[in-house]
Amino acid sequence: MNSSKILKLESVDSTNNYALKYFDSIQKKTLVTAEEQTGGKGRRGKTWYSPKNTNLYASYIIKQTPFPTYKATWIGGLATLYTIREFTRLSDFWIKWPNDIYYNSKKIAGILSESHIQSSNKIDGVVLGIGLNVNMTSHDLNHIDKPATSILELTKTNGDITILSNLLLKNLNKFYSLAISKGINYIFEEWKKENALIGKTIEIFMNNDTTMSAKVLDIDTTGELIVSDKKAKIHKVFSGDISIKKF
Repeated sequence: MNSSKILKLESVDSTNNYALKYFDSIQKKTLVTAEEQTGGKGRRGKTWYSPKNTNLYASYIIKQTPFPTYKATWIGGLATLYTIREFTRLSDFWIKWPNDIYYNSKKIAGILSESHIQSSNKIDGVVLGIGLNVNMTSHDLNHIDKPATSILELTKTNGDITILSNLLLKNLNKFYSLAISKGINYIFEEWKKENALIGKTIEIFMNNDTTMSAKVLDIDTTGELIVSDKKAKIHKVFSGDISIKKF
């Protein structure tokens, strides 16, 4: 593996911000990593708790995507899932729509994709931000606003962040190459298979402050969740419109 494709930083506000700022000068398929983030970002404007030398904070640069940039999240999800399984030798990890990795009912990783926009307002690539809880203790995990776990908690052994970074880059390159050679819909189908919410009844918190209990029927290629409410009415919901409270 070409280790020059990993750009290691000590401290940064967020690896995504750095990758977007220096997007033009950083080589494509580079993984930007940092020992700590002072302003780590999660979905829907949330912060990502990022203590120093504890977790994997990384951003992968994709340039000139031949598919809509939001679909790159599927590459990030699969690559992160495979990396964790390979490293821990544990199997009970799954993807929670739209962009989280869980072990049973606890979150261990998240993916945040952000488009890079040229000065001409044209999108010319995407940055895939990935945060993976590696060596967080149970005390550290209490800082997170939802049930969470880490590789340390699951394996009782400290994880080597350098090894994890190299594994992640290998898997990101693998799934990106498959997206190019087999098409992004191939990646979508593989990603969808790993979404354990399909077939389950969940509680959805809508942006208008209402809650809906619904059964997940499917995920379509636009990334929308297809659900059926208690009256058997079908709804399509996009990740920006809802959050899932119970599953």
